[in-house]
Amino acid sequence: MNLTKKTMLVVGLIAATAGYAQPETSNASVAVPSGLLGQSYTELGYAAADVQDMHKDVHSVGIAANVPVTAYLDLGAGYSYNWVRGLAHANTIGASATAYKTVGTVKPFVGAGVGYRWNHDSDNNEDTIWMTSVGVEIPMGAFTLTPRVVYNDDFNNTKESSQSYTYEVEGNYWVTKTAAVYASAGFENVRNSNQDAIVYSIGARLKF
Repeated sequence: MNLTKKTMLVVGLIAATAGYAQPETSNASVAVPSGLLGQSYTELGYAAADVQDMHKDVHSVGIAANVPVTAYLDLGAGYSYNWVRGLAHANTIGASATAYKTVGTVKPFVGAGVGYRWNHDSDNNEDTIWMTSVGVEIPMGAFTLTPRVVYNDDFNNTKESSQSYTYEVEGNYWVTKTAAVYASAGFENVRNSNQDAIVYSIGARLKF
């Protein structure tokens, strides 16, 4: 499947999800959550990156959890396993914090996180990594659209670091009061490298 077809697939999933979104009902017995910020949930997902000048995609599976600790702050933690078939694989664990504020019907937010990654490739190197993010959550009944920008880096010197900006949009749909599905698509701009990528993900969330 080429890059264009993959991008169209994920964008199509987001659009289809938006098409099924319905306003929240006033009947509490069938009401679904609105948005993700301020919700307690676990997440299981698959992601992939179509990297420029690479003949093989980068794949990833992961599990994560989000818990609100105040009315304006969520904490999260997660683990992911990444691989390029026949070439390398890596493990990453991390924790994050997301601060947000309700402005009208939307929730602007900023986030920060830190993690540890260990690679199994020709170098078998290990890195401590960090990230920041900014975006806005736009709830529309059971459907939520979230455009955001994420910056990823490590603590190596500038010439050797893995700095990147990812510009993406995610669609999340609460199928029931406790279960949701999501899809996202974006572009990762990797600094000090020609390996920019189209990135996309799909997954499910379970509220607790």
